[in-house]
Amino acid sequence: HDVTPPDLVIQRRPHGATLTGLPTYFTASVPAGGLGPVRFGGATLTESITLEPRQVDWAWGDGRTSGWLPPDATAEHRYLTSGATLGTLTTRWGATYTATFEGRTVGPFPATGELDRSQLFREDVDTSRPVLVGSSSARAS
Repeated sequence: HDVTPPDLVIQRRPHGATLTGLPTYFTASVPAGGLGPVRFGGATLTESITLEPRQVDWAWGDGRTSGWLPPDATAEHRYLTSGATLGTLTTRWGATYTATFEGRTVGPFPATGELDRSQLFREDVDTSRPVLVGSSSARAS
């Protein structure tokens, strides 16, 4: 049976503008509806496949990647140049398989193989400039 994994929800901190040279933190999570089992079969045999993200790899759009990380890891990246960049989040999915026949359930069993699925994300990077902030009033000696 074929089951298509969903896109993960990408979140970043800080929210809004990403600034050059400063860290941006990325996380990916399962959509709010979750990853309940996908059921197949009929009255006598019911099969289900339950997907789970096993690893993620962030390609930041500037030639650098995070490498494979656990799906719940927070990834940190510093963009060195400003502008709009198109990144890719690749998720390596695994699954378990369960079958029910005549009221008896067997499984879950690990599904054979893994599936890599990529999704694009856009990151707008603004230039950051260090600014020395001082008091406008002079101290009296």
